[in-house]
Amino acid sequence: MRGLAEPRMVRAMRALILVSMLATSMCAKTGTAPPETGVDSAVAACKPPPPPGDAATLKRTRDLFIERAKVAGVPLPAAPALSPDPKFAELAAPQKADVERAAGSAAAAPCYYGWMYGWYLVPRELARNLVDTANGKAEGRQAIEDDLTVAFLASQEGGEERLKNLQGLLDAGRGPEQKRILESLGRRHELKFDALVARLKK
Repeated sequence: MRGLAEPRMVRAMRALILVSMLATSMCAKTGTAPPETGVDSAVAACKPPPPPGDAATLKRTRDLFIERAKVAGVPLPAAPALSPDPKFAELAAPQKADVERAAGSAAAAPCYYGWMYGWYLVPRELARNLVDTANGKAEGRQAIEDDLTVAFLASQEGGEERLKNLQGLLDAGRGPEQKRILESLGRRHELKFDALVARLKK
């Protein structure tokens, strides 16, 4: 991000997305389908379980966010290719350590990974692209990106219940990223996606 220290968990998430994009690109060039990651047993055991993080669901989320941004007056660049993240057990040691640190404990890490990396951080990355496109010099842009993400997710079917679950999960986390997201979650009933975009363009 321009002029700002990027949150550790967002850097880690971007690295995972880059790996997914490269894998998808290579499959497109060779005419093969992206490999299915199967069920992540560690994440599937979470109570409540996180929303689905399969390729089809990620694509629907991506395409819907891009459409919402376009309707709000900010067409985004070409849609990034997405494929499911690696299973939690398959993460490299530094990535797993980052997730455990953010979750507050090793025991909470798989559920945190499923909810954050498999659900929240996908539209969060698109919100970063939206801010870049609409007003890359906006002050407090990290908070704006979280507000946009929460507003978008709140408007989806089952969004309110899912955001409540995420809020409970983040309460156990550590660090400024979690605190900032919790602030956006606490304001979710007053956050409106189109109004946030309109304010951003001024």
